[in-house]
Amino acid sequence: MDRSYYARVEAGRTNTSLDTLDKIRGLLFITVPRFPTLVEEVGRRISVAREGRFSQEALSEAAGLGLFYVGRVERGVTNPGLDQIEAIGTALGISSLDLLAL
Repeated sequence: MDRSYYARVEAGRTNTSLDTLDKIRGLLFITVPRFPTLVEEVGRRISVAREGRFSQEALSEAAGLGLFYVGRVERGVTNPGLDQIEAIGTALGISSLDLLAL
């Protein structure tokens, strides 16, 4: 990772993907075999937060994101950026930091 990009990530000046954050997390923590990726964990947290409150369709409309995209985020098979996570958190009425909490 280029130093200037890493500096922008630290300063919060770029829409970093979860894959990139997962790589950084891997450098900072000792992981165990098959530790869920950040993409998978954030998807699980979104699904749990949505359950019983919103349909995927209602969440996608409230967040301004496509229904197919929200479904892929929840299943942990797509790599949302921080802007998309913030939009989903706002729609759910929870902090995006809670979705990203390590």
